[in-house]
Amino acid sequence: MALDFHIANNEKEAPYENVSVSFEMQPHELIFYRYGLPEGKFPLFKRMEDYYKDVKYNSGELQELIAEVNEIKALFSKNSQLTEQLNGILAACESANKNSLSIWVYCD
Repeated sequence: MALDFHIANNEKEAPYENVSVSFEMQPHELIFYRYGLPEGKFPLFKRMEDYYKDVKYNSGELQELIAEVNEIKALFSKNSQLTEQLNGILAACESANKNSLSIWVYCD
């Protein structure tokens, strides 16, 4: 089970096909529950904290989300598994941002 990132037009909801990247459960748990993130920081990224809740990032939020993910990646730079997962998320966000699209995150 993973959080699947779907890039799509700024519609009401993205289709459940064409997964851009997946955020696996174990790295998610490490970031949010084992290591944790500083309080009051990363509000966009923290929308994904509830693993089973669908999340949408509109095109206007993606630059800030990219900045947050880069900062989080720096916090966990010594953990290659987390860095790999965060790089995938960055790639999806950058692709969506470049094309002025949105991202939906669904638990599969």
